[in-house]
Amino acid sequence: MSIAGLDKIRHLIKGKNVVCVLSGANIDLTKLDEAREIAAISKGIKNHYHFTLPNKRNVIYDLITKCFKPTDIISIQYSQHIGK
Repeated sequence: MSIAGLDKIRHLIKGKNVVCVLSGANIDLTKLDEAREIAAISKGIKNHYHFTLPNKRNVIYDLITKCFKPTDIISIQYSQHIGK
């Protein structure tokens, strides 16, 4: 369907690079976002880090201010693992 739709917008895309996602089934839009993010990481446009930090006061703040000062941080995800 995405290739068939190109004919209708031919005048808008002439001379441009176009990407069509082909799938054997309906693709979940969250998977498409995930693929875009992985592509950005592989191109060096975006970085992804995973840290195991001690459970103490200001540890996340210290990490950000001391290690990532010249960068723009878009998102921080925090989870707490309680082991036995």
